[in-house]
Amino acid sequence: MTDRTDRILTTHIGSLPRSPELLDLLMKREAGESVDEAEWDETARAATETVIRRQAEAGLDIVNNGEQPRVSFNWYVKNRLGGIGGNRDAPLWDDLRDYRDYAEDAFASDIIDLTTQPAVVEPISYTGREAAEAEISTFYELLDESDEEFEGTFLTAASPGTAAATLVNEAYDSHREFVFAIADALREEYELVADSGAVLQLDAPELLASGHRA
Repeated sequence: MTDRTDRILTTHIGSLPRSPELLDLLMKREAGESVDEAEWDETARAATETVIRRQAEAGLDIVNNGEQPRVSFNWYVKNRLGGIGGNRDAPLWDDLRDYRDYAEDAFASDIIDLTTQPAVVEPISYTGREAAEAEISTFYELLDESDEEFEGTFLTAASPGTAAATLVNEAYDSHREFVFAIADALREEYELVADSGAVLQLDAPELLASGHRA
């Protein structure tokens, strides 16, 4: 990425809206339904092409793929980690437990099921290299085809803590061991992003949103 001292470079948080067609396929995948891979590739590619163009139109300097192939900024990790088996009930906020009708209305359109969490039942491993490489290569192929010029690129990844907050630990003796095992596994993804030339952005909202545990 180019260093600039004459002005502040513009970018955005990372995730951008998905197209209705892509959302439909993402929802089917999350529900465990079969999705035609050719249709998936074509739809995800078209959505990524669109967000690249819209970032250029908005005048952004540092751009990404809008996380188009991912169901969310954090939930995607369950599809890139080994050792996960089944789902467990997720803790709910008190007001959602007390007002179930509101909860059903508020989350009716969500792609992911917020009432459950994937459980880690065996030692964690990284199984997402192929998916990560495809996501990265598609982004740069479309950048080259777009003829747009940007100051730099970035790609996001869930931090180890965010991934730990997304999953249920049933395989490690402590939360610390759990987080470090996730870090060891996700290191491969982080290195893929760094090696691509993009700035690696680690999304870590759990630093504020989750309680501290030993």
